[in-house]
Amino acid sequence: MPTVEFFIDNKFIDGNEALFKMTGYTEEEYRNLRNEDVTPALYDEAEMNNFKSLAETARYGPYEKEYIHKNGHSVPILLHGIKFTGDNGEEQVYSVIQDISARKQAEKQRHPKTKKHVSTSFATVPAAKCREILE
Repeated sequence: MPTVEFFIDNKFIDGNEALFKMTGYTEEEYRNLRNEDVTPALYDEAEMNNFKSLAETARYGPYEKEYIHKNGHSVPILLHGIKFTGDNGEEQVYSVIQDISARKQAEKQRHPKTKKHVSTSFATVPAAKCREILE
């Protein structure tokens, strides 16, 4: 099961091989990313709610969203996590992430006409890139 750990400022600090395989990034590449680099902008509001939950309860989720694979395609995920103080004294978040691509594909095949897919030019663009484009 993919896991990731990041400082409360959203910078990734650690992950496991399953995470790197799921996202297409190497460990070194991933450590240079922030959550907003791999999260589409359409999740901004939900992300803020999760950070609020972390601040108030030291936990978040479970929560469905997408990660943006290094090659640009979306990877649907289910994640939840907890906030803790690391050995270095800094607040960190530990998350467990599940790739739910197979489940989403099965749902789509069972109910092909019940949900309309809205395609927008910014739907799968990382939040950081959207801010850069709009500034």
